[in-house]
Amino acid sequence: MRPTNACDVANAERWYDRDEPNAIANGRSRTMGSCTATTTASTTNGRYLERRRATVDLSAIPVAIPVAICVALLLASISAPSMAAQDDDAAERRVTFTIRNRFLPSPGTESITWTTLIPTTIPDRQLVHRIDYSHRPQRIFRRHGNTYATFELKEPRGPVVIDITVTADLLRGDLRTVSARRVRSDDADAGRDLTSPPDDVPYEVTPSDYSGRSDTGANDASPEGTTTSDDASAESLRLDAWLVSEKYLEADDTAIREAIDAIDQPEPLDRVRAILALVGERLRYVGFQEESLGAARAFEERRGDCSEFADLFVAACRAAGLPARTCDGLLIAPVPTGDTARHKWAEVYLTEVGWVEVDPLRIAKRTATLHRMPNEYLRLSHLRNDRTLNGYEVAYYRYRGEPIEFENELLLHDPAELDDRSDQERRRGSPESDR
Repeated sequence: MRPTNACDVANAERWYDRDEPNAIANGRSRTMGSCTATTTASTTNGRYLERRRATVDLSAIPVAIPVAICVALLLASISAPSMAAQDDDAAERRVTFTIRNRFLPSPGTESITWTTLIPTTIPDRQLVHRIDYSHRPQRIFRRHGNTYATFELKEPRGPVVIDITVTADLLRGDLRTVSARRVRSDDADAGRDLTSPPDDVPYEVTPSDYSGRSDTGANDASPEGTTTSDDASAESLRLDAWLVSEKYLEADDTAIREAIDAIDQPEPLDRVRAILALVGERLRYVGFQEESLGAARAFEERRGDCSEFADLFVAACRAAGLPARTCDGLLIAPVPTGDTARHKWAEVYLTEVGWVEVDPLRIAKRTATLHRMPNEYLRLSHLRNDRTLNGYEVAYYRYRGEPIEFENELLLHDPAELDDRSDQERRRGSPESDR
């Protein structure tokens, strides 16, 4: 998955925003890895958007003295599934990690606004116990199943580091685990979609809302509070949202549809296997790419990185009538030199078991299978075209004044490390966590 961030220029009067969020700018930041590249700016092909300046000055908080802030995202009504003792490799995995984000302003940088996805609890996928921020977010909000935090830095002088430290349990979502969980479940509603948040998409969805070409703003409205008297209809509508063609997931592409029509597999699981084989045979892994190709272009050019493998798989599944969606997130594992912890994989919905995680790139490289994936995946979003982030993946920033540079990395910790630090903070009388 390409680690994109907005490379926006702002003059003294207005915010400047690029017309094409996913187009190549003069600088994209390779993030989360051991190798980072600085971000520069482009002043062409843009439009001006009026913005009001924020009233909260977070740059007054010293970077060297983190503010002890904890947001408890544990959903009390949802418990992690119990795992059989004899099936240790399917058990939950406790992880603690820090996403370290560095902002390097110029002397003339007036302000920085940064919005980033924040991990959230997802039933049968991950259980977030604790999140600590070194700087207090101006706003934390939830939209379409995702959680976001927005930070405002006014008149930053010198480097600013924002650490986000997360403790969470990772649970497998591969076919073997999901099938076993279904068998063990005594829940009367086991046949319903229990693996996605209830507000993952609005009920009143139309294909144009998810096509990547509509500007109706329907997706910008919070779906919370939307209700329907027909639960089955609501469920069907939620699944319909993951069948449409949209930007980068061109399920209506002629070449992709012709390839799918050639698959003679009536059973959904067999179609999934055939689509995985098609993706692996069609695409050649070329390492990290700056440019997003999308499913149709990747199919034509026969190349891609994890984004193209996931995009083509999802588009092909949708063309075959199987609800599917991409997953943006992190691989919570040591990062090889020059690589990134950022990753894109997919989920496909099978009626008998629900949402199943699939990593088309790793399956093509024979480091995972449809039945078994490493327990390393932390999901941040399932939206391929995130309007909240202006079309970017995972995070989006703007600045006013002179250009800035941005880089980040993933740091893995021993879970006990955070507990020890919390005990020390409590003994020093540090502020209580926000709940």
